Amino acid sequence: MDFIKYMLFLFIFTSTLTANNLNKVSLQLQWKHQFEFAGFYMAKEKGFYKNAGLDVEIKEIESTTNITEDVIQNKSTYGITYPSIILEKSKGKKVVLLSAILQSSPHVLVSLKSSGIKSVRDFKNKRIMIIDNNVQTAPFESMFHSNYISIKDMKVVKQTFKLQDLIDKKADLSSVFSTNELYQLDKQNIAYDVWDPKEYGFDFYDDILFTSQSELDNNPQRVENFNNASLKGWEYAFDNIEETVNIILEKYNTQNKTKEALIYEANALKKLAYLNTAKVGKIDKQNIKRIYDVYNVMGLTKDKINFDRFIYKNKDETKKLTTKEKLYLKNKKQITMCIDPDWMPFEQIDSKGNHIGISSDYFKIFEKELNIPIKVIKTKSWAQTLQFAKQRKCDIISMAMETPNRKQYMNFTTPYLSVPLVLATKNEVSFVDDFRELKNKKVGIVQGYALTELLKLKYPNLNIIEVKNNIDGLEKVTNNKLYGFIGSIADIGYIFQTTHISDLKVVGKFKERWELGVAVRNDDLILYNIFQKVVNSVSLATKQKIFNKYIAVKYEKGIDYTLLWKTSIGFVIALLILIFFLIRQNRLKKEIDDLNKNLELKVKKEVDKNREKDKVIFRQTKLASMGEMIGNIAHQWRQPLNRVNLNLEVIDVLINEEQIDKQMVKKKIENGQKNLQYMSDTIEDFANFFRPDKITKNVDILKTINKSAELLGSRLRGVNLNIPLKKDFIYNTYENELLQVILVILNNALDNFKNEKVKDPKIDVSFKKIDNDLNIDITDNGGGISKENIDKIFDPYFSTKFKKEGTGIGLYMAKMIIEDSMGGELKVVSTKIETTFTIVLKKDILE
Repeated sequence: MDFIKYMLFLFIFTSTLTANNLNKVSLQLQWKHQFEFAGFYMAKEKGFYKNAGLDVEIKEIESTTNITEDVIQNKSTYGITYPSIILEKSKGKKVVLLSAILQSSPHVLVSLKSSGIKSVRDFKNKRIMIIDNNVQTAPFESMFHSNYISIKDMKVVKQTFKLQDLIDKKADLSSVFSTNELYQLDKQNIAYDVWDPKEYGFDFYDDILFTSQSELDNNPQRVENFNNASLKGWEYAFDNIEETVNIILEKYNTQNKTKEALIYEANALKKLAYLNTAKVGKIDKQNIKRIYDVYNVMGLTKDKINFDRFIYKNKDETKKLTTKEKLYLKNKKQITMCIDPDWMPFEQIDSKGNHIGISSDYFKIFEKELNIPIKVIKTKSWAQTLQFAKQRKCDIISMAMETPNRKQYMNFTTPYLSVPLVLATKNEVSFVDDFRELKNKKVGIVQGYALTELLKLKYPNLNIIEVKNNIDGLEKVTNNKLYGFIGSIADIGYIFQTTHISDLKVVGKFKERWELGVAVRNDDLILYNIFQKVVNSVSLATKQKIFNKYIAVKYEKGIDYTLLWKTSIGFVIALLILIFFLIRQNRLKKEIDDLNKNLELKVKKEVDKNREKDKVIFRQTKLASMGEMIGNIAHQWRQPLNRVNLNLEVIDVLINEEQIDKQMVKKKIENGQKNLQYMSDTIEDFANFFRPDKITKNVDILKTINKSAELLGSRLRGVNLNIPLKKDFIYNTYENELLQVILVILNNALDNFKNEKVKDPKIDVSFKKIDNDLNIDITDNGGGISKENIDKIFDPYFSTKFKKEGTGIGLYMAKMIIEDSMGGELKVVSTKIETTFTIVLKKDILE
């Protein structure tokens, strides 16, 4: 008996001693007990906190609680809060984000079917029951603005947090949590509609776990232990919902919820916690930046944020491989991998059998990091790649997007590449930013892609046609067999740059994205954990470097008011450049004039100096060309600017007269945006023209001539310019130099039309193949060149124009370029009616 008493005393003493050795910390919840905080309950109940050396007090919210201040002042060690914590950080509050329990916010708006609300625009003049706090409602207000309405267009009703007020029609709309209140509506068989900001591209994290900077600085290991134990608790809670609900009913059910309601909440929360991720608690810097940007646009932020210090980096995610994992790799000796054999720039098996593309660059890093060969198993198509993965012929797929179907046989790491999804279609199609606008239209997607499965679930009215590959899809659009083709900005941009497809454009970037990670066979969890670590170890700088190596594409944007600033700034810069170079030109001209004073007396002695003068002349002709180009830009900008101004005046009149016609306003905005895009493209062409060629390349002569016509723009208005429809002459040369020569000849013709007041001006371009020479004839009907002038036409400083209209060096430099740089000839013949300049290209012509 004494022995039993002694053992009982020893057990109690030891338990007390152990409890006293635990670090006491507290967690402040943002609401009352419910499944929303189940992971923390299970971390406590299953001993995860205790094993981490922690004694955790979990506190419900009270009416006087200020979560952020309580954590900063150490009244609570950790807290759960809303994404508005980002605003607190911008105001200087010293807090650190640990994990985002919910990848997407459950905060949505709901309306009853009986309200007659069928779209966001129908919210106007409706009664909305919502918190009167633009910080909390930022996602909603962003959704409103994207549909051209404002909260000011609605009648705000005080939020009572009583769903019955909506049912009793005291409000037409109410903000609710999709994990709770929707259950009550379903229970009562009340028909309703949900208006979720994430459906409109405004998706925020929620239930964010955070702590103070001082807690992290003073107790870094405790922070890591608490965060890891909490996430372990969440994984357990979601994997054991029934057990977790029973524990909540027994110990944490202060709201007296039913078991059915808690299970409903659990399943809804699980979807939000694992949305686009395989690991609970994921927190991404780019997503935090996006939320900050939304707040910033709304004028809510105060200062910029150092996001690297704001977001805690969990050491457990990127720590070195365990002994068990290293032994696994040593015994395995080789990892087999399947890829998409034809998906550039992402990846491809080239003609020599090599793995190339973006994924290749990543796996060179992974292979070096793991110190094990990764063997590519060749397949004929993406469909076969998936089939090989199912049959376990390959351990991993290099890059793939998670879908419910694929989860049956593969696990997916955190995505290492996230790429915007776009729509490519014909040039005449206007901007598209929502798949719902494509209802019943035929759109192509590559067969077997995850996107097909996901979009069919989300947009059942989308008429998806599966195609063999990207090129097949785009060619079907070109041939009018499809309305458009859906792919990523990367692969479509790559095809535009590397193939003959040129009559299409990108007209929409959607909120959906390719989220590409490593897919690992789901019967090998050790290998999955290894790749999860190696993926997380790649720095953002490395990711950006790899992406930039392969990607460069422009797409037509939606309404983007930064475009106006960009084009305006570009125009101002162009003017400043012009002023600077005109001043420099005058100086150079003076220097050249000084050299010419005694030129006849010093010809034989000054040969070397004349060579230097040629260089000066070359620079001067560039400046003259720049002046002509800026003149062309001015011509091309005048009309679009007038159109934009007119659109703004129409909108102003409508607003002043309170006769807002939404369709008209939208049309005017779209029209203005198209004109601004045109102006932006003009600046782009201007910049490309003056970018010096470093190496020769195969140049399509016809395309170069057409490009020169585009650069001249409105100067050609009224001129009958005849260019052959199709001539496949490819020449290995300097494209911009040839372009400059053609522009000089065309500009001379246009100036002559103006000076001679030609009634029906005409320019004919023709090609003639003589042996290995290509003759490009450019003929104008501007009245010809007189006999006394034709022999001087290529002399420097000879011009028949007024001084203010020309420098007399354009044709001189054109001849130098063709004959000295390109090994060809530039000739001219003239009659009283016509003048023909002939460019003879003699080298490396390939037909």
